[in-house]
Amino acid sequence: MELSRLEYHIPCPYSECGAYIPLHETILEGIVQGLAKLTTDVGGITFQCPQCKGIFVFERDRLPDVLAVSAPAVVQTEPRLSFLAARFCKSNCGVRRIVVAVRPAGETEEQLDIESRTWETDHAWCPNYHQIVPPLSFV
Repeated sequence: MELSRLEYHIPCPYSECGAYIPLHETILEGIVQGLAKLTTDVGGITFQCPQCKGIFVFERDRLPDVLAVSAPAVVQTEPRLSFLAARFCKSNCGVRRIVVAVRPAGETEEQLDIESRTWETDHAWCPNYHQIVPPLSFV
């Protein structure tokens, strides 16, 4: 008997947006493993909403509260995951946050680099309450 796999719908917190990032549980596991190689702070995953371009922190302990649905039976093309390093404020507090951008498989790094200059950072704070300062860099 095959176990049913889940797809999580990570909600964008920007009230005017209402979108969510659909992530198959194996993709989410891959994000956590990728972040573990890049940083020691994997408690919160910093996502970038592909619809409104907002950056927000999603705390992994909130996962049980997120809508989880049965994943599609047909394997779809895996999305492209991009990891970008962000720094916070000009005080240079030393906290590094990795932003995860989930995009269609065909999107290029160049397209994402151009788009990243327009991202909204109102909901992206370090533990010291400093805001992200663009530009972000690929890691």
